[in-house]
Amino acid sequence: MNIDPSRPMVIFSAGIGAGHDGVARELARRLTERGVASIRHDFLDMLPADLGQRLRDA
Repeated sequence: MNIDPSRPMVIFSAGIGAGHDGVARELARRLTERGVASIRHDFLDMLPADLGQRLRDA
């Protein structure tokens, strides 16, 4: 895969358990190691109202 280091990579994860967040952090770390910036987003934070929090609590 060709990665353009001048453009940040966007990483989406879901804050449901440490596994999802851990993988997203590791991916961001590896990209940084290779000189590529990254931006992480938690998909649940992008849901309307408090739906994301309710899904975490379920």
